[in-house]
Amino acid sequence: MPRHFRLLSKTNIYHVMLRGINKERIFFDDIDRKKFLKTLKNSKEKYNYTIYAYCLMDNHIHLIIDDYDNKIPNIIKSIGISYALYFNKKYDRVGHLFQNRYNSKCVESQQYFLNVIRYVHRNPENAKKCLTEDYKWSSFKEYFENSELINCEKVLNLFDKELFISRKKFKEFNLTCVENYIDKLEYEFINKFTDIEATEIIKKELDILDLEEICKFNVEIRNKYIKSIKKLNGISKSQISRILNINRKIIERA
Repeated sequence: MPRHFRLLSKTNIYHVMLRGINKERIFFDDIDRKKFLKTLKNSKEKYNYTIYAYCLMDNHIHLIIDDYDNKIPNIIKSIGISYALYFNKKYDRVGHLFQNRYNSKCVESQQYFLNVIRYVHRNPENAKKCLTEDYKWSSFKEYFENSELINCEKVLNLFDKELFISRKKFKEFNLTCVENYIDKLEYEFINKFTDIEATEIIKKELDILDLEEICKFNVEIRNKYIKSIKKLNGISKSQISRILNINRKIIERA
């Protein structure tokens, strides 16, 4: 399947995710995490971009960055190579550490900007690791101290011009659990194609002109088609449900 083109953000702000190859761990201890943050700091100084949020999980990393010089490919390549060299040497391994392509989403509205920062900070709690405010390896804590890595001013100013008040509101906002995120799948980069693009890709892969015909097949044949579609990278279960006009629970069980 052809690789999708990357969209350029009108605001130059992106939500970027780096994941370990085959979803393998990229951090085994705090020394690894400190090394990555140092790598991130060096990259920031070299390429002159702004970081608004980050979260280091065991097998993936979230970053919210302002790439005003349009150097994201260079930035991510630099970070990936530098950290992989350290990791491979330390753990006596060879080969790629990260998946070949990083994932990125354009952040083009104030509400999305705030929501995705909250999502990044709440990753550990959503993963049932610990409470958001107790996690050591996200930028959440840096909004309450003098940070050399994170630019907090832009985000805090969206809550209030008075620092004490803005920090209080920022904390309340980030610690609020939002049930049933409308865009939760989007934040996780499962949905990389529009429905129109996904429809054309599925038609081509399955060699079917009318995809809604699939729901009329018997269960065995229908599920066979659904399984084939679920293997296609970049098409979410929500999209499959919409495109095929089949209940999402059926898509998940197939």
